Amino acid sequence: LVYDGLMGLTNLASVSDSVRERIIREGGCHHIDYQMLEDNEAIRRAATQAICNLALSEKFKERYRPVDEESTEPVDRLKAVFVFCGDEEYHTRMAALGALAYLTSDPKICKCIINIGSFKEVVMETICLRTRYPTQTPGSPTEPTC
Repeated sequence: LVYDGLMGLTNLASVSDSVRERIIREGGCHHIDYQMLEDNEAIRRAATQAICNLALSEKFKERYRPVDEESTEPVDRLKAVFVFCGDEEYHTRMAALGALAYLTSDPKICKCIINIGSFKEVVMETICLRTRYPTQTPGSPTEPTC
């Protein structure tokens, strides 16, 4: 049931900003954050995909900014998304990278990201993965064939 609920929230979060705002307002983000840390791979993937869709919202991005306006210290949830950018499971990794792409539209979040300890390693790993998983083009398979 948790997986189905997360997939439902993932799909709803892709509909519109007003739906994303409702999910945020109703406290859905806290539950999704918690599920991202689940041991079950499918639940972790679904939660990360929901985060990716919610990251389109400016209100959602506020949760990833430092509490202090002058700080460049990343908040823990930003670190968690960053860690999942290196996840072994392909779809979880792609969802985390998508969330990070949306979050980096905020300059304050960008300043925090470069202060994450594993920043260089994850970026290099992602660049290296590009050779293993080439960019998808319309009509190409969604799953890597490597």
